[in-house]
Amino acid sequence: MKPMRIVQTPARFEPATGGVERYTLELSRALVARGHSVTVVCADDPGGGPATIDGVEIRRLRYRGKIANTNMTWGLPRVLAGMDFDVLHTHLPTPWTADVSAAVAARRGCPLVLTYQNDILKDGPAKLVAGAYNRLALPLLLRRADAVVTTQPGYVHYSRYLNRLSGRVRTIPLGVDVPDIAVAGTHVRDPDQLLFVSVLDRHHAYKGLDVLLEAVAMLAASGGPGVGVRLKVVGSGELVEEYRRQADRLGIGERVTFLGYVPDAELDRLYRTSAALVLPSTSHLEGFGIVCLEALVRETPAVTTTITGAAAGVVSYDAGAVVEPGDVAGLAAAIVRVIADPRVRDAMGARGRRMVTDRFTWPAIAEQFEALYAALLADRAVKRATAHRRTTSTE
Repeated sequence: MKPMRIVQTPARFEPATGGVERYTLELSRALVARGHSVTVVCADDPGGGPATIDGVEIRRLRYRGKIANTNMTWGLPRVLAGMDFDVLHTHLPTPWTADVSAAVAARRGCPLVLTYQNDILKDGPAKLVAGAYNRLALPLLLRRADAVVTTQPGYVHYSRYLNRLSGRVRTIPLGVDVPDIAVAGTHVRDPDQLLFVSVLDRHHAYKGLDVLLEAVAMLAASGGPGVGVRLKVVGSGELVEEYRRQADRLGIGERVTFLGYVPDAELDRLYRTSAALVLPSTSHLEGFGIVCLEALVRETPAVTTTITGAAAGVVSYDAGAVVEPGDVAGLAAAIVRVIADPRVRDAMGARGRRMVTDRFTWPAIAEQFEALYAALLADRAVKRATAHRRTTSTE
């Protein structure tokens, strides 16, 4: 396939942490590995990030403040207008970058691909801004996008905005790297250790750590299976102290360790030594839940809720357990089902790795995007040729 010049426009990028940031990085790496040119244009937040990562070029722009967790990079229209590219790939739920990208793509006559991670839903004062955007700007953005991509098939039904689109939404899931499983032999699983991984700020409260803390307290007081569980929490943000106080109120402060940010090597070790990864997401703000895949590919079962993108695979491969959002008792029972018998736990983990290697590797995901980009470019070429013939015939 002819190499393509692709521009990605997330609001932030590595070393910023979060689902969209990681998604953009891994997809871009995989596309570069397939011979394409990828440039990421993003806010310089946090400052001092590298100019290239594994062949991915990065342009970091100054920003002035944030609105609804979106960096306001006022120089973005000028920078994009001055770049040469074949495809522009943008992301929601960060509207400024998505809308500017759509406007530039329209002026340039190039395809716009929109990965729709989740609806823009806010609380408090930001709710008014989100509501106005969803009524006025979002419909225009969705019309301008040549392809709208979701990471899980169910989201087109969950979303109050995507369900209005017919035939223009495609599902291409997230992927993960597949590490050497032989490394697992150097680690010993702690049969009582649970792992939770997320940014711990208000924008990610839907990840459900508060529900998990209640489930751990229920197990600790049960006197039955799971009574010895301990929880490792990876992530930082302004809610850390709030969660710490909740754990203390529940009487499980000594069972919960808040680790803050950990480097990739340490996170890999935590995945491999934990009995289960728990992601009890409570809202359809959850676009997928990639930490489930990162655990499963390391043969660690996942306990999650029905609204995550990994849920269907976890059920079909019997690679953990799935419960309804907000069900504390159900979550506690699911944790026990997964970790009570090491043989059951290990069998679930092995099936989880097979699930990921069957369906969720980045090379396979990049191949799907490559085919999508190529099809959109071919369609544009046909339309231009048709328009040219019509113009010529009338002269």
